[in-house]
Amino acid sequence: MAGARWKVNDFVFPTTVGTPLREAHVLELLHDVLEKAGLPRHSPQNLRSTYATNLVTAGVHPRVAQELLGHGRIDTTMRIYATVVPSAMLEVADNLNAMFRPNPADSERSGRAS
Repeated sequence: MAGARWKVNDFVFPTTVGTPLREAHVLELLHDVLEKAGLPRHSPQNLRSTYATNLVTAGVHPRVAQELLGHGRIDTTMRIYATVVPSAMLEVADNLNAMFRPNPADSERSGRAS
C-alpha cells in the first residue's frame, strides 16, 4: 500500500496514495463502466441531472431532493437540475383545462345549457 507516501486529505475518492484523482481519469473510468453496462457515454453532471429529474418525477419533495443532491440552497436544486418533465407539463395542462372547461354533463344535470 501507500505507507509513507500517503497524503492525508478529505477526498471521498482519492488515488491509491491519497492525492486527488485527475478529472480525465475519473471520466475514463465512468465511460468504461457505462460501456460495460451497455449505456451511452454521459458526463457526471448529466447523470446527476438525470438523477434529480427522476427524483422530481417520482414526486420527491424538492427539499428532500436538495438534501440528497447536497445543495446548500433550494433554488440551486430547482434552477439547475430539476428539468421540467413533459409528462408533468401535460398533467398540469389537463388539470387547468378541466378547471376552465366544465364537463357538459354537469350543466345538463343542473338544467342549464352552456
